[in-house]
Amino acid sequence: MNRERGITLIELLIALTIVSLLTIVALPNYQAFVIKGRRADGQALLLQIAALQERWFTENMTYASNLTTLGFANDVQGSDKGYYTVTLLTPVTAAVLLNSNCPTASCFVAEATPVAAQASDGKLALASNGSQFRDANNNNSYADAGENRW
Repeated sequence: MNRERGITLIELLIALTIVSLLTIVALPNYQAFVIKGRRADGQALLLQIAALQERWFTENMTYASNLTTLGFANDVQGSDKGYYTVTLLTPVTAAVLLNSNCPTASCFVAEATPVAAQASDGKLALASNGSQFRDANNNNSYADAGENRW
């Protein structure tokens, strides 16, 4: 008996179908995981700015009104890996976000805007009172339910 060894076309098609189905299911979950992981890049810069603001406040009894005062080269600072740019919100914009008065002397809000590969993710914000905001649905508003935590 001369019997050939190998796989049949049917077996190959079944294997390709299984791999395709796994890819279809796994790829969106993987992409969401990557976006969430990159979010730490913006959060780290926000926390660094908050620490610098607190140091500035202890020395000057007021918060800095721009990032150059804190030692950055520009008022728009890019994160280490380049997925976010961070700015300090104006007192008027910060007051709207916090639903209260926000003079520079007593509060600040730093906001991280996603860029490049992270652009589909929403903005992040950190306030001097410790409030954290994340625009989860990326509609340029932190007012929706569940957008008060990172």
